[in-house]
Amino acid sequence: MKLASGSEAQEQTRPKIIQIFRYLQALNQIRNPPQRNFDPQAWTLWFHDLPIHPCIRHGIIIDTTLRTDTETIDNDNDFILKVSRPRLVDPPQPPKEIRSWLQEGWEQVDGSVAVKPPVADSNGVVTRFEDNPQRLFLLEEWKAKRAAWVETERPARRTMAIFEKLYALQGQFERESERLELMLGDGRIRWRTHEGFLLDYPVLLLRLQLLFDPKIPEFTLIETGQPSEFYTAIFQSIAEVNASAIGRCRDDHEQGEWHPLGGEETTSFFRRLVSQLSPYGELIEQGLPEKTTVPSIARDPVIFVRPRTLGIGTALESILEILPQIAHLPYSLISLVGITGTSNERQDTLTAQQMLDAPNGEDEHILLSKPANAEQLEIARRLERNNAVLVQGPPGTGKTHTIANLIGHLLAQGKSQSSARAARKSCGAAPASMRQHSRR
Repeated sequence: MKLASGSEAQEQTRPKIIQIFRYLQALNQIRNPPQRNFDPQAWTLWFHDLPIHPCIRHGIIIDTTLRTDTETIDNDNDFILKVSRPRLVDPPQPPKEIRSWLQEGWEQVDGSVAVKPPVADSNGVVTRFEDNPQRLFLLEEWKAKRAAWVETERPARRTMAIFEKLYALQGQFERESERLELMLGDGRIRWRTHEGFLLDYPVLLLRLQLLFDPKIPEFTLIETGQPSEFYTAIFQSIAEVNASAIGRCRDDHEQGEWHPLGGEETTSFFRRLVSQLSPYGELIEQGLPEKTTVPSIARDPVIFVRPRTLGIGTALESILEILPQIAHLPYSLISLVGITGTSNERQDTLTAQQMLDAPNGEDEHILLSKPANAEQLEIARRLERNNAVLVQGPPGTGKTHTIANLIGHLLAQGKSQSSARAARKSCGAAPASMRQHSRR
């Protein structure tokens, strides 16, 4: 391992780390190409397809400029969408005098009413429906009742279809929650580029969580608490797009953190974005053109499911943008390329009393909560000197016991800790009071 001064290590490491992340970005683009349009088989729920019905409620998003200092958040509106199960009503039954004359399909809300053709009896006498004026009167009277039922029932049936769609999605997330994520998107861009790419995808995204209350029953879609995402991966490998313009739009978004369902603030962001993509870019008020060689953006919110890997590209792009600007690189990145500063390699000087107490696992400066030995003390001391310590050993050699001891030592210093993979086991070895503090 190379030794260098702190500033030297920073300058030697920066280009190598940037090269590593550029490699990871290229590899990710091969393995997970950016999604530029919706797969026809993908799960989507467009807001323009939502019926107007009491069982479907939209949350209220207020622009930051319209909020007052004394305004409080109304928990009743702290959601994106609520869909409860509607009460379905059967169609009015036709009079028995005309029921046998009706063709199938009248029971469906999207069906039609049709009369069977004339029939002949065994003697060859043809009977027509309209031969009896009473039947005609009953038919018209019943059709009026059915039309009123269709008008009120069609939104309820469409709401039920959405409820069933969310019900199936809940089951899918229970099986594949680590692979999929639920997103809200707006700022739908449509653009056929010179390279042949067809862009038809929202550029402003927000992660959602699907909740189900079986007592109502009702589905609620809420925010996860994470900020919105400006989906810049859609513009990768497009020569017509100015990278500097995308960078300015990213800075614009980071400063405002515009919400996909925001009002004029979000609309203004889309207007600034499309005007920087092309001199002919425009914000469309109603409906996007089917084919366009210039970028067009419209407000068309959608809820959809995407693989979690699609967020990696945006993260790598953000990392590559800030790496040249970071004054002090993290030690973990510096050590990754084999360069470290001499400050991390200084030797620890032990007092005579510490040397005597070490075999018994005691040190007045190492605050362990469980019995310890000299090796565990050495691990804690090295952790004080260095940013990372690697401990290896076969099963049954006390690694979990050591982790529990280190958790107590770090918490005693007022530091936070996080255990990965073995968290349940290691935290279980720690005292209950420490487990409560370590979760905070």
